[in-house]
Amino acid sequence: MKTISALALFTMSAFAYGQDGSIEIHSRNKAISGAYTILSDSDGLLNSVAYFEGSHEISLDQSPGAWKLNIRYRLRIDGADDEVSKLSEKNLNREAFYLTKSLDRGNLKVGIQEITWGESLIFPILDMVNTRDFTYAKGFLDADSKQSNAMLNYEMFSDYGNIQLLYIPRARASTVPTEIGDFTLDSGEEAKFIEDHEYGFRMRAPSDFFDLSLYYLNHFNREPAIKFNPFSGGDDLILSKRRLNTFGLSSNVATETRIYKAELRHTPDQPISGVVRVEEDRNLTQSMFGVNQAIGLNYSLGLEVHYDNWGIMPDAYNSDAFASAKEVSGDLLWVGMNFNSSFKNGLITPQLILFKGVGNEDVFGRLKSDFVIADDYELGVELQASKVSSSSPKFILSQAVRLLLEFKAFF
Repeated sequence: MKTISALALFTMSAFAYGQDGSIEIHSRNKAISGAYTILSDSDGLLNSVAYFEGSHEISLDQSPGAWKLNIRYRLRIDGADDEVSKLSEKNLNREAFYLTKSLDRGNLKVGIQEITWGESLIFPILDMVNTRDFTYAKGFLDADSKQSNAMLNYEMFSDYGNIQLLYIPRARASTVPTEIGDFTLDSGEEAKFIEDHEYGFRMRAPSDFFDLSLYYLNHFNREPAIKFNPFSGGDDLILSKRRLNTFGLSSNVATETRIYKAELRHTPDQPISGVVRVEEDRNLTQSMFGVNQAIGLNYSLGLEVHYDNWGIMPDAYNSDAFASAKEVSGDLLWVGMNFNSSFKNGLITPQLILFKGVGNEDVFGRLKSDFVIADDYELGVELQASKVSSSSPKFILSQAVRLLLEFKAFF
């Protein structure tokens, strides 16, 4: 933390001094200290994590076009992770360190950051610029499972819409478990970085009531695709790493109390997990249609329908990993519900998410609530449960039952 702060102050000070020989730095700072405990029914383990998260915005002056340095970091101690005691990079996550500058008709961000794409609130389809940590204790669908990455992010504004250009000089691989079922991943496949670049863009055409966005991303596969290692006697697994092209479309239409939203993603030659020793792939098409309805001032109800098409594919994940080699239909359908509420002027905020397969046995449920117990203190309770029966990347590696208790203090 001291190293990051010192580097930030040195960078901004040097820049400011080069402007007119004087130094004037303005900053805004926030901090959260917390701890959570998770009881997982899948392995019967009790896992406790303590963390400190800080965020800082440092600028040279108050003018709209001034350079700003944004810093965010989370320092954590994970009671279930033996490597944390070594004070390695595993103690740091959710890191951000980037410069931003507002231009006449655009905005430039350079450095380590996170990007959010798409409309879905339950299962992300297009939110794939940043990779995810599939071992994250709260589940990889949690927003905190995103892995930051260094990138060049430039957004141009015009009367006809916005264009966001992204360049990632060094791609970061998703973090996956070292063991899946009774099998272990080949140790040579655990690298955190892929030494190659990624790039993409988003074109957004907003209006008063209608918002349409087009997406393109040239990337390595985000969802883990696993096959048996042919040179290990069948005991080890190999992760697929392949460069892909993903095309996407999203839209939303807003009324006074309702939002209609839709997403479409197509990825040719998407690698999939299989029980054979050769790498398999399918053309993957995913879609989502949803509506979110405000109910008074304190409630909202969202409904989503998700559809995946893989063609004909092996049933790599039904009851257990690699349980069957038979081919099954790649048409997969789910319906989801997202209910949010607020009581006592926002002091209690329950949320319920249910996601159920139609024609398959996929189930995901998440019930959580935050309780404000004082001005700067908050208590959270969360229950997650999921059952995996299909090969969809929505559910891959996420079969679990978790009970979480969390305490936060804000500074």
